Amino acid sequence: LEDANHALAGQKSDQINSERRLKKLETALADAQANAKRLQEEKDQSDRDMRERETQLLNRDRELEDLQERLEESERQRANLSRELEELVSHTDDAGKSKIELEQAKFQLENQLKELKQQFEELAVEKQRANNVGIFILNRKAHKTGEVIKGLR
Repeated sequence: LEDANHALAGQKSDQINSERRLKKLETALADAQANAKRLQEEKDQSDRDMRERETQLLNRDRELEDLQERLEESERQRANLSRELEELVSHTDDAGKSKIELEQAKFQLENQLKELKQQFEELAVEKQRANNVGIFILNRKAHKTGEVIKGLR
């Protein structure tokens, strides 16, 4: 009977130790699942951010192309007006009046051209910034992925 009681006490002790280990494992599993969920949420947010940046980049590219087209059109108009101005100056008796009007138009077009060039440069800078942010996000994503892989080993 004493041997049976001793064996029973040993089994109870083993059972208690097993329950403790099981509880620790369950806690570790819950922590790992919470960490995995957090990492997945961060990845999803990072993906959303990346898509948003890509959309912004595409929009900036379109705006840049539009501005470039407008810039080229303004340059063509300025060149045409310059030619017209030269022709009118050489062929008109009323050259003074025509010349002033054309010079005013030329001045306005040159101002438009300057504004378009400035907008073009600003968009180019903004596009570069967006590219830099995209690269940063990709690097951050790659860094986090590396941490997750290390954590799984």
